[in-house]
Amino acid sequence: MRINSLLLMVSLLSTACGYDQDYGTHMGLKFATRALDQPCPETPDQAHTSPPTLDSLDIILKTADGSEHCKKHVSVSSGKAVSIGGIPAGADLDLEVMGIESSKPSWAGGADGIDIVEGISTYQDVFMTSVQDMSCTAAPLEEARIFMASALAGKTRVVMAGGATETSECGPGCVEYTASAKVDIFEVSTGAVHNGVKLHTARALASATELPNGQVLVVGGVSRFRIEQDKGFPVKIDEQDLLTSFEVYLPDENRWIEKPLPDNVGRVFHSAVLLSDGRVLITGGGTSIETARDDAIIFDPTAETTGTFTTLASHLNTPRIGHASVAVNEGAMIFGGAIMPTKSAVEEFIPDDETGVFSEVPVEGIASNLFFHSATIIPLRPDEVLLAGGVFLDSDFAPLDPSVANTRVYSISKTEITDPGAMAKPRWMYQMALLADNTILLAGGFADLAMTPSNSVEVFDPATTFRLADGGAGAVFLSTPRAGNSCVAFPGGRVLLMGGMGPDGILASGEVFTSIPSER
Repeated sequence: MRINSLLLMVSLLSTACGYDQDYGTHMGLKFATRALDQPCPETPDQAHTSPPTLDSLDIILKTADGSEHCKKHVSVSSGKAVSIGGIPAGADLDLEVMGIESSKPSWAGGADGIDIVEGISTYQDVFMTSVQDMSCTAAPLEEARIFMASALAGKTRVVMAGGATETSECGPGCVEYTASAKVDIFEVSTGAVHNGVKLHTARALASATELPNGQVLVVGGVSRFRIEQDKGFPVKIDEQDLLTSFEVYLPDENRWIEKPLPDNVGRVFHSAVLLSDGRVLITGGGTSIETARDDAIIFDPTAETTGTFTTLASHLNTPRIGHASVAVNEGAMIFGGAIMPTKSAVEEFIPDDETGVFSEVPVEGIASNLFFHSATIIPLRPDEVLLAGGVFLDSDFAPLDPSVANTRVYSISKTEITDPGAMAKPRWMYQMALLADNTILLAGGFADLAMTPSNSVEVFDPATTFRLADGGAGAVFLSTPRAGNSCVAFPGGRVLLMGGMGPDGILASGEVFTSIPSER
């Protein structure tokens, strides 16, 4: 749901950046619909709305290493194309466009992999979204899905693979979902959503990890599951529905490669983390608290043609399910998901030349059985990890309602836990995302054990604490409550939230949150 509005005339002469002349080709700016008082559309909508009234545009071109190639500031006149000349020649450039309205950044967009050659014209669409606000994607998913495996592939697209669709009721308070092999691709520069080549195996609740070469690793998942409203863990999975394979997406060839997991052991509710050496560590998981695993496997993308897994000899210090992992130094830290109350909530993975070793990290201040939370390194504070959301288990291993107080900061060097303050809203089974202004986005997720989707959007500011997202005109919310959706950060300080569970069923729509880079 977007419109073509401004045409940006860009000279492609190899000259000094400050030299202006009307020459060359143009770049189309497409403005998303802001998600204000109505949900983003669930079906394709070609309705046109009025474009924003911009005063000026900031245009920055950067080289692959992040250094500035060219920077321009140009005024905008209503109904007239914008002319910019003197763009130096360059290869594999990243473009950032910021629209200024009433002297404030108001719309942002960008594109990557742009080649500017002297005397040769290049056309580039740019998808513009409202800053510090939610904007609708250009199109919804072809098939509404929940619990997709989603990851950035390179810098140009987000791959959203598999997921589940609702099939039928399975008794009072019980709904069964079946996995899909559908794949949708979100194009970062244009905002378009289109079909991708299908997975070999339909799968939901799988993990997705972007590899250093731009490929995407999708691990495990299930062919079907049920959501039952009772006192236990609401997501029910039968062991025979576990999937014992993984798939790798090759974007340059637009195809998937499928291989068996070690010993044909399926994985679900596990943790996947990309290590600094390019390998991916997969730990724990299970179909229920009672079947949680303590083993681990590691994926080497350089082995064989498209990579392969190896089973680690070292085991976790306790079975873990619904835990979180973050890359730290050469290894990783694992948080929560433990089902043994005598064990620490934290342990460390230290790799070696062969595989690696897990070691328990004694720490007080957090119960060992926190699960289905999220964790990430805090921007500008590389020694600290933020843990937020999730639920705890009671003495009978039954989950307790999520709380706004389920927040902790873990110091890696001091092995200490501190309290960063409460979230604005409780949430579990969600994902965090890093923003360009060095804050952390927390959006949506389930608000309670009844799996009620949330429309809450808040950020964690390392300089302060949690706060509701504020676009200047008040608090920002999702256009519709959603949980079990994709949550993928992509270049330009933006985060894609696509699909998931809504108040009336599974969603196909998507929306984008855009932050303002910290240097502006």
